[in-house]
Amino acid sequence: MTASHPDKHPRITAEEFLNAEPDDLSGTFGDVEIVDGLVVRLMAQSEAHSRVVRRLAAALEDARDPAGPCLRIGSYTAVRFADADDHRADHRLNVRYPDIFVRDCEPYDVNTVRDHIALVVEVASKSTVDSDTTENTNCMRAPAFPVI
Repeated sequence: MTASHPDKHPRITAEEFLNAEPDDLSGTFGDVEIVDGLVVRLMAQSEAHSRVVRRLAAALEDARDPAGPCLRIGSYTAVRFADADDHRADHRLNVRYPDIFVRDCEPYDVNTVRDHIALVVEVASKSTVDSDTTENTNCMRAPAFPVI
């Protein structure tokens, strides 16, 4: 992922995000995440990154116990993490698309899915490790996930 300079890129409020159709945002901004309200464009993933994510997600899927508990493996799906502590509405929203996450089987809702996640996996490379282990973890305020 590439971080964007706050003076050169738009911000978005939670209300704007929730009222928009998903295709509207990607049509306007491309593939993005939202970090403290700042619209951050995502870099295209490498073939190796895609292969690691696909294989790891498949391994997690295969490891699920059919007897329960009910778990779902998600990938590149919107998760609204805790809002930033800022009085300005366009500086609070945090929406990320984790490479992989494991959650319970409660119905999916972008606003509450974070409370049902047991594991988040972000596949990092030499070129993305800084943003993957700093900006991403800033959004994971509740619950806090360790970076391994």
